[in-house]
Amino acid sequence: DSVYGVDRKPEDRANCLSVRSGLASETGRHPADIAAARAGLAIMDSLGDNRSVIAIGLRNALATALDAAGESRAADTAYGAAIASMDSSGRGGTMIRTILRHNQALTRLQLGALAEAERISHEVLVTSFRSDQTGRLIWQPVVHYAEIALIMGHADSAEKYFRAIVRQAEGDSSLFWEARGLFGVARAQAALGQPLALQRTRDRFATVERRYRKVMTTDDQVPDTLVLDARRAMLLGDTTRAGDALLAMLRTHGFFEGKDRSRLRPVALLLGTCDLALGRDSAALD
Repeated sequence: DSVYGVDRKPEDRANCLSVRSGLASETGRHPADIAAARAGLAIMDSLGDNRSVIAIGLRNALATALDAAGESRAADTAYGAAIASMDSSGRGGTMIRTILRHNQALTRLQLGALAEAERISHEVLVTSFRSDQTGRLIWQPVVHYAEIALIMGHADSAEKYFRAIVRQAEGDSSLFWEARGLFGVARAQAALGQPLALQRTRDRFATVERRYRKVMTTDDQVPDTLVLDARRAMLLGDTTRAGDALLAMLRTHGFFEGKDRSRLRPVALLLGTCDLALGRDSAALD
């Protein structure tokens, strides 16, 4: 409540709580980050302030904390409140609002509101393109829009955006984004029923992956050649081989020990699909 004997103003305490919330989020202490953000917002509400930079920062902190804790519905509401505060305070045209909207799209995806997630993600994509007159892609909005398009069954659109990522990454000599883009292109080709093209892209991805293993540290899933091998095997009708590759991947990355459960979810779903096709209903249910 004081520093060197000097009492803090309520706004200063609220700002400190915002920083505390962010630090707790970074270290995975979700109850603490949510509590700190809510305490800071209570101070700002008592002052009748919900439009200042501090108040908006606290709403953003609360939304981020709820999102990280897996409370997607509450996070979606909190993102909406933060965006509304920005709009009402004249800050609706800032990049921070675009980032909040991007995060809200991912939250809608977690909630299963796929059409809404795609619509918001496209809105973010358009806004981010307009913000940079050089025509450069902003990586995160593009890759997430492509992923949502792939989930929605728009594989041709997804492939176009993943290829755009690859082109820019090659120009930047960014192995991380080159590999991430190639991983997306290959899965889009699988969805389009193109096993030969998929194999060529898979080999390019494997070459980059060997050179830069940090491609595994993506925020939404685990890029791995085993997934692409499984996808190709499924296209060729070899479901047993596909299932073996997926099971090996889950074991390699510690899925059954509780590691990376969220990022490995697409792999587990694909393995379940293979088990169903092979008549292994109990394994699929597991």
